[in-house]
Amino acid sequence: MLPTHLLALPAPLQVTLRLQLCLPLHFSVRSSLRLAPLAAAVLLAAAPAQAATASAAEPAYAHTATRGDTLIGLGRRFLLEPARWPELARANGVKNPNRLRVGTVLNIPFRWMAIE
Repeated sequence: MLPTHLLALPAPLQVTLRLQLCLPLHFSVRSSLRLAPLAAAVLLAAAPAQAATASAAEPAYAHTATRGDTLIGLGRRFLLEPARWPELARANGVKNPNRLRVGTVLNIPFRWMAIE
C-alpha cells in the first residue's frame, strides 16, 4: 500500500511506485532492465483506463455523425485546437479515423471546444 501523500499522484505513477516498492533491496540494475518492458506494459494498460474515466466524468457535447462528417472536419468545426482530432478519436474509441459511420455519437469535451 502506498502512503497517503502518494495517492494523489496520477494512476500510472502510482503503479510505477508500487512496482518499485515490491522489488527486493538487492534487486540489480540488470534485473530491473529486464523488467522495464513489463513496467511499460503495465503503465500503458493503465493509461487508457484513466483517460476513459476522466473523459466519462467531464461534461461534453454529444455530436451525432452525419453523412460527410470526418474527424478532421469535426476538429476544424468544433475544436479550439483542430489538430487534436486524433485525441478525439481515441477518447471516443473510433477504430478507423478515416471512416465515421452515420449515427455514431462522438462526445466532445467542452474544454476542448472553440467558443464563438
